[in-house]
Amino acid sequence: MAKGGMEIIEKHVEKGVVGVCGACLLLSLFHWVFSSPRSMLLDGAAIPPANIDSAVLSRASEAKAKINAQRPEPLPEPNFLAEIQALQLRPLNAKVMDANAVAAFGTPRLPLEPGEIIEEHPIDPVELTDVIPPPRRPLVKAERELPNKPSEKLADVLAAHVVAEYPWKELADAWGAKLKNAGSLITRPVPVGLEAEVEEWLPEGQWSEPRKVSQVRMEHPDTAGQSMREPVLPPYNGANVVEISDLRKMLGDPNGGWTSYLMQPDYWQILWPSAGWVDWKVTLPEAEVSKAYAADANAGRVVGPDGMPISPGAATPAASPSPVMNMGGASFARQRAAAMLAREREDESAARRSQAPPMTPESVVTVSVAGGAASKPPTPTLVPPLDYQQGKNSLLVWFHDNSLDPSKIYRYRLRVKLINPVWGFENMVTDRKFAVQPFLWTAFSDWSEPIRIPQATEFFLTGASSGQGAATVKVFARSLGQQVMQQFSVVPGQSIGMPKQIKQAHPITGAEDKQSVDFSTHAVVVALEFKEAAPGARSGVEMVYLDDQGKLRTMTDVRTGDPEYLRYADLVKKADLGRTAARDAAAKAAATRPVVTPPSAGPSDKAKTSPKPGVPPHAPRPRPVGPF
Repeated sequence: MAKGGMEIIEKHVEKGVVGVCGACLLLSLFHWVFSSPRSMLLDGAAIPPANIDSAVLSRASEAKAKINAQRPEPLPEPNFLAEIQALQLRPLNAKVMDANAVAAFGTPRLPLEPGEIIEEHPIDPVELTDVIPPPRRPLVKAERELPNKPSEKLADVLAAHVVAEYPWKELADAWGAKLKNAGSLITRPVPVGLEAEVEEWLPEGQWSEPRKVSQVRMEHPDTAGQSMREPVLPPYNGANVVEISDLRKMLGDPNGGWTSYLMQPDYWQILWPSAGWVDWKVTLPEAEVSKAYAADANAGRVVGPDGMPISPGAATPAASPSPVMNMGGASFARQRAAAMLAREREDESAARRSQAPPMTPESVVTVSVAGGAASKPPTPTLVPPLDYQQGKNSLLVWFHDNSLDPSKIYRYRLRVKLINPVWGFENMVTDRKFAVQPFLWTAFSDWSEPIRIPQATEFFLTGASSGQGAATVKVFARSLGQQVMQQFSVVPGQSIGMPKQIKQAHPITGAEDKQSVDFSTHAVVVALEFKEAAPGARSGVEMVYLDDQGKLRTMTDVRTGDPEYLRYADLVKKADLGRTAARDAAAKAAATRPVVTPPSAGPSDKAKTSPKPGVPPHAPRPRPVGPF
């Protein structure tokens, strides 16, 4: 029986478990799926499902009311056109920006009219390059001169000073018309250098191939005591916008002195016979703008910084850059501060000049020379201020060339380097490559008029001795900036002139010493023809000779007076007077110099410290003489 009972339970247990599980499943489905919740939580409150929509709507209305209560009054729509017009018409604050700085980067546009729309169009590079005019034909003056180079041994050089006018305003107007379509305010041309070429007339009767001129200049020290150099203009690379902007401002500042330094390089003083050291601009050719400036100054139409008319004698040449300017990596702010300091000193000088009588060519200080009348130095060529030059559609540019040979014929041409007006503005041009390059070149000017370089020597036939079959020739040469002369007796087949040792006074110290001077003319006497003269008169002579170019020429004596011979003889006389003045000045300086008494020396130091008679130990060098 027990066995039968167990089987019945075992048979129905599984059915009972399945029934219980099914009941649980049905209860879960009814509770979680088929039936709705009895309440919902909203802001912590239990709300029946039937009321949830109205409760949410009520809460949203309350939030909207709170937002509307906190909303500020609507702002008026800004009038940008009126603000731009006010900024354009408002005067610049002198403490923030110098008016000259605005002039460096172009004239601001006129105020916009209501409703006016400026459409900016990218520029084709050809539009800018095609309107660049070339410089005008240069003027040349070549001289044999003695520049006062303190760091070098004094020596005569053959120098050509070449000047040209660049039509600055013409380019400024052309660029202004083109660049305004691109929305640029930078329309002022900024020249930063020039390149010159020279040709030589060949014996074959044609010009040589042009060669580049190695220009020379008198350097100025910067803040570090180094020689100033032309700044390096880097290509635009997308990350150097600030550097480009600083360079553009520095080089374009009309009062910064960089235009004068780069385009009008300075040169050393030169020695003028019996006048001492003079401004090198006595050899600068006079361009049209300099003539116009002299005429305006004579008429009282030129006003200086002090508001007073400038006379030609008081008109100062273009100022060289201030020695405190730095051409290297100094910031623009430091450059501006240096320029402002230089202008303040200039204003002080102008104020002092206004209290003194105006200078005229007749009031220039002259040098008194022993044994002769005072000799007035020549008047340097006037160089107008930059603003005057540019107002006359002209910018003077010049260079100096010391690579010449005597008795040759040369001619020059030049071109100007300008800062690219869209340098760094890639969004203004159709070709981005054009905005990368920092500068543009003008075309070359026309060739100058040919100029013959003066010979190193000049000779004249001054007499003859028919009995000896010889002629007397006087040869003129230059040494240490002075005209010197030697007389030679020549016969057919003999060269005219040779190197000789002559006594000369140093142009600075006045000390006399023997100098080797080359009187060679490279001419050879071919024949002498003696002429019969009237009774009691000296016989004349005619000389046939080969010149330094191998050409056959003739010369007669100049005893009756030849203007060219008299000019050279006068230069020799003035040089003699100048040497006498230099010697007298040196002797006077030595006589007034206090004598230094050397300390007593011991027996062992006597040989080392005993001075020569009349010469104190460590005597200072004689001071320079002449109008320095």
